[in-house]
Amino acid sequence: KGFQHQFWQAVKQGAEKAASEFNVEITFEGPETESQVDKQLEMLQVALDKKPSAIGFAALDSQASIPLLQKAKDEGIPVIAFDSGVDSDIPSSLVTTDNVAAAGTAADKMAELIGGKGEI
Repeated sequence: KGFQHQFWQAVKQGAEKAASEFNVEITFEGPETESQVDKQLEMLQVALDKKPSAIGFAALDSQASIPLLQKAKDEGIPVIAFDSGVDSDIPSSLVTTDNVAAAGTAADKMAELIGGKGEI
């Protein structure tokens, strides 16, 4: 999506660590901001042109990428969607955060930090 958020920097570090552990080569690419849908699509096209073994993709627009993802499918390149899905069954899997569970964990931690009483 975009590199301005700490979340994506952490995702990149994790991907690079896993690549090292599994002895695979990766590239980690994305536009500067999450508003650059056209830039992301250009980057996806360039990635497809390199004929990768697989693509992990966090769509900025749930519909705009479908033609390129169809191209990946037609070329036998598996796509794993993460963080946000697309309006298609092309990705073989979607990896995302359970936001309700994450919010509950955050609330539990805040309650612990304030001694179980108070207002947040």
